[in-house]
Amino acid sequence: MLLQQRGALDINHVLSANIPGTTRPYVPATPDYAIPYKDQITIKQLLQHRAGVFDVGNTDVPATATAPYAGKRYVDWVEDTQGGMHTFTLDELVGVVARNSLIGGLPGDAFRYSNTGYSLLAKIVEQVSGKPFAQFVHDELLVPNGLDKTTFPDAGHATNIPAPFFEGTTRVGGVVYPATQLNVSWGVGEGNVVTTPSNLARWLRRLIKGEAGLNAQTIASMRTCEATHEIHVSYGLGLGCDPADLGVGHNGGITGYMTAARHDTVTDVTVVVFATLLDADNLMTEAMMLYETARQARTVLGY
Repeated sequence: MLLQQRGALDINHVLSANIPGTTRPYVPATPDYAIPYKDQITIKQLLQHRAGVFDVGNTDVPATATAPYAGKRYVDWVEDTQGGMHTFTLDELVGVVARNSLIGGLPGDAFRYSNTGYSLLAKIVEQVSGKPFAQFVHDELLVPNGLDKTTFPDAGHATNIPAPFFEGTTRVGGVVYPATQLNVSWGVGEGNVVTTPSNLARWLRRLIKGEAGLNAQTIASMRTCEATHEIHVSYGLGLGCDPADLGVGHNGGITGYMTAARHDTVTDVTVVVFATLLDADNLMTEAMMLYETARQARTVLGY
């Protein structure tokens, strides 16, 4: 959206279109990016999770695929067969979709959450800015906003969390497992952030108030939410608009942790709640508990 605001791209363009003022397409014209419907998917649809891009991160590859990981979650298969330090790349993850002609849905047809869609967005940022995604985020978002306790590890071996930190756990099948130091290179573009509650609150408040580099008009477009008809309830351009009483923001779930962050423009209150447990057996109940904790905190503080 920062690049959109600068006129460096147009979110209404399709992925196969050329970057404004160049003869280079938004995504490389290579086999790794020959995903289904590339000529119909817009950047805006990727932001909205309405592009129909198959979600490699959250969905098993169909058993009918002609690949050794058929019927399995790609990231899990790679770590099981190649080791947990494998560095996943944007080309690799999107390439799974392209090589197997995987489809999550038709472009614009419905809301279908897709982390791989955000891998595509990260690649677009690289193509347009000429910088690696992590460098762009550092230069344009972290430094200008004073987010000195926030990192985006993108190498498979970068699993250490800066001290002090909370140990994470995950519940699967009724059993709780330790889960703290993780390879998050699969999440570049959508889920590899390591931060503190104060940095996250600072970022979200500045973002929604139009102080993080994006102007009020851009933020208003991001906050224009549509019904999803599923657990995300209503969603805009990378932002969720529910629960309405807590404000605008996003949740984040990863092995070991779950986080909810919201900013309420009426009261100018930002709330960040996180759990050191990802309850894979009942994610919805855990999310509702985070929301209720946020409400209780606001009540105690008189908001």
